[in-house]
Amino acid sequence: MNLSPDQFLAANKTAADSLLGVANAQFAMFEQLVSLHMKATRSAYEDVVNYVRSASSAKDPQELLALNLSAAQPVLQKAFEYSQEVYQVVAKNQGQFTSLFEAQTADMTKGVASLMDQYSKSGAPGSDVAAAALKNVFATASSAYDTFTKAAKQTSNIAQANFAAATSTAKEGSKKAA
Repeated sequence: MNLSPDQFLAANKTAADSLLGVANAQFAMFEQLVSLHMKATRSAYEDVVNYVRSASSAKDPQELLALNLSAAQPVLQKAFEYSQEVYQVVAKNQGQFTSLFEAQTADMTKGVASLMDQYSKSGAPGSDVAAAALKNVFATASSAYDTFTKAAKQTSNIAQANFAAATSTAKEGSKKAA
């Protein structure tokens, strides 16, 4: 069984396209995270400038204490919002990576199945037994991969639910503290 140059080129093109897809998705995620971080940094800087101006005009220690207490709540709220936004960006991009990986796995599965069929048709007499054994091994590996993927998705869903619950609880706690 030999790969034709066209099959080899098609396989290389598919691999290159996949790699570029992953690279583009990673770059987009990096852009989103940098933008989010810059926005948060700008907001924090503006908050500090406003705080320093207010603190410098405080007339007595009680006014300064009141200013400190009133400044804590918005800082906590912004920290929660920032962590949620980061989590959303990462979760969204994880879904894109998973989709790309699943598409690649499906393409690879089709390619291997096609090669197995070609091998069993064009192979030496008696090679159909070996091809059947290889197909069985590949089917078992695919089944194991599917089981692993389902378990990973369930774990991810549980982690997302736990993160959402923890964030909600923390928000409620910080509102009650204010």
